[in-house]
This record gives sequence, structure tokens and C-alpha cells, in this order.
Amino acid sequence: MEKTDILLIEDVSADAKLISIALRSTAQDLELRVARDGESGMEELYKKRPDLLLLDLNVPKKSGIEILLDLRASYLLKTLPVIVL
Repeated sequence: MEKTDILLIEDVSADAKLISIALRSTAQDLELRVARDGESGMEELYKKRPDLLLLDLNVPKKSGIEILLDLRASYLLKTLPVIVL
């Protein structure tokens, strides 16, 4: 069975750590990638499409709202499930 790939876009390292701990406590086989700002988050999205995006709306360089707008305009990413934090 393949790992579920999750991308977290979160600039606060303490919040990213808590989310990582919470996800590891599940029985699921997960791969968590973390981007610290909106621009690097978009690069990660296009590098490898995740199964799920966890998105903080208040990230530097490109806001979560801008990311959502870009996702919904993208043919490749418009169906990507997103959980806004």
C-alpha cells in the first residue's frame, strides 16, 4: 500500500511540529512534506501533487487565499482536497 502524501504549508514551526505529531499518532502510513511559505508551497505542489493539502491562510510570500485561487484555476490541481488551518 502506498503512503498518503500530505503537503503542509505553514510558516510557524511550532504549529507544523504539532500537526506532524498529531498525524504520526494515527495508524495511517503518511508522508508529510512541509513548506514554510506560499511560494515554496506552490513549487512543492507542482513538483509532486500531494493527496491532501493542509494550508495556513497567513503565510508569507504568497497568502493562502492566493494559493487557493491558483489551485482552483489550475487544471492539474483544481480537484486537490484542501483543509484550511
